[in-house]
Amino acid sequence: MRYLLLFLCFSATAAEKEIYINQAGNSNEVTITQSGSAGNEIQGLNGATSSSITGNSNTVDIKQGSSSSIGSNLIEYTILGGSNDVVLYQDRLDAGTQASSTGGDHDIKLDIDGYTNNIDIIQRSNFNTDGGHLVNLEVTGDSNVVDLKQIGDHSKTIDGTVLGDSNNILVRQRGSQHKDLEFDLIGDGHDLEVTQAGAGNHSLDITLTYGTGPIDADLTQDSNTQNFSYTLEQTCYNSSGCGVSVTQSD
Repeated sequence: MRYLLLFLCFSATAAEKEIYINQAGNSNEVTITQSGSAGNEIQGLNGATSSSITGNSNTVDIKQGSSSSIGSNLIEYTILGGSNDVVLYQDRLDAGTQASSTGGDHDIKLDIDGYTNNIDIIQRSNFNTDGGHLVNLEVTGDSNVVDLKQIGDHSKTIDGTVLGDSNNILVRQRGSQHKDLEFDLIGDGHDLEVTQAGAGNHSLDITLTYGTGPIDADLTQDSNTQNFSYTLEQTCYNSSGCGVSVTQSD
């Protein structure tokens, strides 16, 4: 088994925490917790390139923030390989009940190139004087599963591209302020489920391009303010047709 694990940890100021990761190999485990009220960053050296994992069957658990943190969180990560389990939590140190006092700007840029990877992303903030959440997601490959949640106050923005076959994407944007999602799905057999819920504007911009197989897309917008909008561009090459379900409710 080839194995290389490099951590460079440094602090730009006494308040910030920065980590750079470059890992190659199979069946490794990486657990990182950045806690406290200051900003947390996991990215490339001097911001030049993203942290990376290359290999198969690795487990990566990254958690930033705490129940009282109000600082910003940044993750820039590249995954090349298959059957990796990756957990990225910002301002949430576990999957349990969220605290009500956290805040901060949360930014994730994730590039996945491989197969059967399992990605779990949670961004949350209820501190109404801070910024919101941003995810930029690129997936290339087959049979990957991505579960993405943005929870709490202020803006929630997702920009995603999926290229391949049979990928499963589940998105939840909940809470106040605007929720924006732009997503391109290219290939066969994808399963896309999106829910936008809570006060504020809801905006969906979805492009679906199929090969010979169908895709399942279930899009829901739910708010008592009724500020809904969506754009759907669909190209279907399947002779039996392709289906999309859209629900808007107050």
